[in-house]
Amino acid sequence: MVRASNAPRALACAAALSLAWATASAAQETLEGPPSLIERDLSGPRFGFTVRPDESTSEVGRVVSQFGWHFEHHITAEAGGPQFVTEFVPLVAGVEYGKFLPSASFGIGVRFPTGYEFGLGPTVSVWRGRFGEPELKSALFFTAGRSFDYAGVHVPVNVVWATNSNGNRVSLIAGYAIRRATRRVPS
Repeated sequence: MVRASNAPRALACAAALSLAWATASAAQETLEGPPSLIERDLSGPRFGFTVRPDESTSEVGRVVSQFGWHFEHHITAEAGGPQFVTEFVPLVAGVEYGKFLPSASFGIGVRFPTGYEFGLGPTVSVWRGRFGEPELKSALFFTAGRSFDYAGVHVPVNVVWATNSNGNRVSLIAGYAIRRATRRVPS
């Protein structure tokens, strides 16, 4: 029997034990182990154009074509949800001006089950300096767009905004990739 002076202490102990038991029971019911993940390769060609704010270089005009390849690797939970994307995109610009102006971008981003996606990362391009020497220029890019899936063919359409000390530029890039190379990630 509990004395009246010990009643609050006994009540507090009983409440703490009940709470601990309920928490342990709930935790055992919700633990599922590590999630099952799937990796995919969605690499493919890319093409588009870039609009620059001014004609700061005499090599090309304000609108420049872009052609290249998109190496994409993403991971998603087998149960569904967003895809976590890493990508490397080498492009060549200015072919309509008789120029070969290479660039390379590395991006990280997220693609949602609805197909909407966004990402960011660094980009490096080669231009001619004041005296005709090759010059590397870096920029930070932000991209947003939507990917459409047609019977296993992945069709992304993205708007890209890049900024550096020379100003901003906007690109529209599209392409396609056929789903291949799917594998489960060991847990």
